[in-house]
Amino acid sequence: MTVVAGLLESMPRLEADVVFGMQATGSLKDRLGGHSVRSGVHGYCSTLR
Repeated sequence: MTVVAGLLESMPRLEADVVFGMQATGSLKDRLGGHSVRSGVHGYCSTLR
């Protein structure tokens, strides 16, 4: 059982919040991934220091 499955089993009312969080995380990863690819193409370093 995954952590998320265990959480939802014990607190099913959080399902909508968990789904929203997963979708938001995926969207941010896509946007940031696209940004880093575009920055790399133009010779910019997108690594945070």
